[in-house]
Amino acid sequence: GVPAHHYSTDEQVVGTWIDGSTIYEKTFVFSSTLYCDSNNWTNTNISSSNIERIVSVSCFSNSGTLFDFIGANRDSSNYVQLYNTRNVSVPVDIVTLRYTKSST
Repeated sequence: GVPAHHYSTDEQVVGTWIDGSTIYEKTFVFSSTLYCDSNNWTNTNISSSNIERIVSVSCFSNSGTLFDFIGANRDSSNYVQLYNTRNVSVPVDIVTLRYTKSST
């Protein structure tokens, strides 16, 4: 029995990072589809002001397709950006972030 994973739009603790920091997870559902262009950073308007490190990201379309080839980063404006490594634009409707928090 491995417990099922429960995605939530509420922040939840999901583990510990290699430096001992708590890993949090939160799912964001966009009100309209965000298209991530090929080999380009796309701003999500998800605030990253309290994020220290993005541990992982999962991006989904409304049809349930998982895009595991997308990377995430924090930009200088304190927003999360997604990077699409595919040669085609992909539709993203749901993003699940796993991250550690900054101490300030």
